[in-house]
Amino acid sequence: MFSDDEYNAILNTSILTAKPTEDGGGSETIVTKVFLPSKIEVGVSQENNISEGASWEYYTSNSLRQGHLAAQCFDNTSSSLKPDSKDEAWSWWLRSPEYSMTSNVRTVLDTGQVSTKNSYNGSIGVRPALNLSSSLLVSDTTDSDGCYTVMFASTLTPPAPATITVPSAITVGDSIAVSWG
Repeated sequence: MFSDDEYNAILNTSILTAKPTEDGGGSETIVTKVFLPSKIEVGVSQENNISEGASWEYYTSNSLRQGHLAAQCFDNTSSSLKPDSKDEAWSWWLRSPEYSMTSNVRTVLDTGQVSTKNSYNGSIGVRPALNLSSSLLVSDTTDSDGCYTVMFASTLTPPAPATITVPSAITVGDSIAVSWG
């Protein structure tokens, strides 16, 4: 559902992911554009002493880990297990597996605490992460959902002028003055 501009602005990111013991243990690195955060990235702890990235500055408390749906997400999520309103927190998946059990994955509960759920649990949302180029322009203010907007060249085109004034007679080799309102 990304526009071409949005998709092309997303950087490839190498992420390290812990592997459960049943999958050989240790870790693996993958390259992807969009990913789920890890336990360490949301400011909790490593999974079995594997540092899946670095702690992100934003997640410094349980309240900051609480996930809330944007209005568009709330309106387009058909799950009967979603919160009753977009103002209520919803649990969300992390990429960190429970090291000792393949079927379990770490989650952030609606309270902001990290827990474990069966990977087939359908009552959990996602808060995907991605990296963008630091050269992108971003709006100075938030939209109705409280989000900042990336401004692409295609959205920065100035509007057509109300009037254009061109001299009535133009001949080859002449310099002309064009003005607009």
